[in-house]
Amino acid sequence: MRQSGRRPLVGEGEFPKSVADAMATITDVFRYQGRIDVVELLENANARFDRTEFDNWNGGTSTWALRLEVPVSVFASAEPRLSDIERDIAAKIRHLIRDCPNDNIGEVTISPLPPGALTLGRTMTPSEMEIRRLWRERRFRLFLSHVSCHKVAVSKLKDELSQR
Repeated sequence: MRQSGRRPLVGEGEFPKSVADAMATITDVFRYQGRIDVVELLENANARFDRTEFDNWNGGTSTWALRLEVPVSVFASAEPRLSDIERDIAAKIRHLIRDCPNDNIGEVTISPLPPGALTLGRTMTPSEMEIRRLWRERRFRLFLSHVSCHKVAVSKLKDELSQR
């Protein structure tokens, strides 16, 4: 998860929680709930809160939008369930700001980034999906870097270790 440097659209002020804290918290909630698809989306997203509405009522009331921009590959896998995922993320954010009655989440939007846009400065942390592809659950994880001429030997070693 990365933070975008864009400013709110309407007026001054900030969302009651930092983008980093909000994203980390909801990512963990989805992880504990077994929603690995949403976890992968959140971990790969550029995130920002935009103020979309402001009213002076009751000392100032703000409506916010959470904008998530994700790589095309992540967007493509989420797109068939996009509305449901956006609604579920909004519900989790609402739980985070229940103690802030003058702030509300109006929407969550998930948009694709142009190919290659995330590569510069991206933290190289593997997603849950990548980890599951490489290693079986509840097993010791060992990564052996090798040149292609040793591929057969390393594969044989992997098979031998998996028998133990």
